Amino acid sequence: MKYTKKIAVARDLFGERFVVATIALPGRLATLVSNLPPSQNYSVDKLIDDHSLFPLFRLFLFQDRILSIKEDLIGKNGSIAYTRLGLTACSIPLPGPEDLRFCPVCITEDKNRWGECYWHRVHQAPGVEVCPIHRVILHKISKNTLKVGFETDFLAAESIVDPPSPTIVDTTDFCQAALLNIAIDMAWILNQHDLSCDLDFFDQRYFMLLTDRGFVNRSSRRKFDILALMRQLKAYYPAHFLQMLSCELTEHETNNWLFRLLYRRDYTTHPLYHLLFIHFLGYSIETFVGLSSPRNQIPPSPFGLGPWPCLNPASPHYGQRVIQDCSISSSTDDRPKGVFTCECGFVYSRIKPDTCEDDSFKADKVLAVGYVWEETLRKLWGDPDISQVDLARRLGLHAHAIQCHAFRLGLSFPRPGGQVLQPSQKLQVHLYGEQISDQERESYRLSWISAIQENPGIGTEAIHKKFPKIYKWLYRHDRAWQKEHRPPRPKLRQIRKPILDWNELDRRNAEVVTEIALQMKKSKDLPEKITRAALLRRIEKGKSLKRYLAYGKFPLTAQALDSVIEPPEEFVIRRICWIRERYLQEEHILPKRETLIKQTGATNYMKSQRVREAIDDAMLTLKALDLPLSL
Repeated sequence: MKYTKKIAVARDLFGERFVVATIALPGRLATLVSNLPPSQNYSVDKLIDDHSLFPLFRLFLFQDRILSIKEDLIGKNGSIAYTRLGLTACSIPLPGPEDLRFCPVCITEDKNRWGECYWHRVHQAPGVEVCPIHRVILHKISKNTLKVGFETDFLAAESIVDPPSPTIVDTTDFCQAALLNIAIDMAWILNQHDLSCDLDFFDQRYFMLLTDRGFVNRSSRRKFDILALMRQLKAYYPAHFLQMLSCELTEHETNNWLFRLLYRRDYTTHPLYHLLFIHFLGYSIETFVGLSSPRNQIPPSPFGLGPWPCLNPASPHYGQRVIQDCSISSSTDDRPKGVFTCECGFVYSRIKPDTCEDDSFKADKVLAVGYVWEETLRKLWGDPDISQVDLARRLGLHAHAIQCHAFRLGLSFPRPGGQVLQPSQKLQVHLYGEQISDQERESYRLSWISAIQENPGIGTEAIHKKFPKIYKWLYRHDRAWQKEHRPPRPKLRQIRKPILDWNELDRRNAEVVTEIALQMKKSKDLPEKITRAALLRRIEKGKSLKRYLAYGKFPLTAQALDSVIEPPEEFVIRRICWIRERYLQEEHILPKRETLIKQTGATNYMKSQRVREAIDDAMLTLKALDLPLSL
């Protein structure tokens, strides 16, 4: 069947006369399949899987998004699929008719096998500049072969392709080798019809690989060291290579594609970004997908693998890796905290994760000294030949801390041969915390319970304001008990919103519309055409009103809007009257007829008898006043 007009093709295949030919994500597929001859073995799924670029994106989408986009392609809303995929705001352009690419070797093979050539889907994928089969550079069609209106044409490769001699890819060149890897991976993704992955699948493997490479930032609220990662990525890919693929990385840009790929789960990231990042990590898409699940692996410890060193200077295994017990939790600022317990009783904690081997031999805080350390202190305390400084050096603690431990163990003060006095109460509180008696704790607890019982119906915040001393003491010294005995949360009074009288509101809005339209007509300022948009801009909460009008909520208001909207001829006549008055009051000159027509915007409306009469009346009025003629 041969068509002489493209409108006939569009009508027979898609049921519409004017259809824009698209390459990446075609729409109206259900209509196309229903209009094909019964002998053709095509279905909607086959067209999507084998003849569109949607499989490229499907690998990186959640299932609900995949179903929504397929519905768009099947129905008449194919353009919405581009928005759902984030392509309308993406810097990577999708191929248009003028960007169609072809492989010279593929063209020759197609003609030998089928008698004619055709467009290969993988050659049109974004970022594909190399044929993955023959490993030659792709060529774009010449714009000289395109006719006017080619944007809506159905372009056959046979009619416009003139294959030149092929150019083999130089795999010793980094950029050409990288382009070849991208093309191979794009072709592999397009051929995977049953592969099911989503963002969680990729996020888990990204985290695993970046952890192994030291890019996970455990000492910060940010999960990844994005700046170091960006510097490494920019050192791996030349700037001109990223610019050629429209994948530039700017360090001062906080929302670049690398940041969105690692952090923004609500943002659909282009497949080309994923491939660039996966190749940077040293994998192809096939080997990356084949990685074992991180859930089946032991998660890496921020303090490395045990055993860990004992940091008790009094122990015979000081500095040796004998500690098997390490409990990891989060500190108050969300950094990992490790508590290390040795068999000698020495317990210490560290907050900062290891960045080098020496970090494992540093303790942030000593939580318990243990019996070995205490026995050593007893022996050294009574030796008058050992100074206080030497004692602190041998035991690895500050002199003030040793004083407090000696006092706790009941050792003599002052030391034999020394002037060391007992530690002050303030120092002991600083090192060990304040000693609270059971009677004092019970007293505050009873006061808290009484305050709650005497003030029923008020919450914790109100109790805090009314009894600040009790609240603060318990919060500081007995927080867990206070949390368990909080007063019940007061029930919020539900304030019923007044029921709207929609009919009355509709009537008032209709009156407002009529009044605003009248004001616009009587205004002495430059006339503005009375349109629906202009009226809604002047109405309070016009955006909400526009939404309700779309739902059909205000029929009287909609009727009022339709009745006051100004036809083009009426607006031109009103401009003629306004400009006539301006000549009478300000200019005091008689314009030429052509000038008046141009100034009033009546050039395109002179076929209307009413407009011509308005122009004639204006000219007669101005001539009757015997005004001087303008030059």
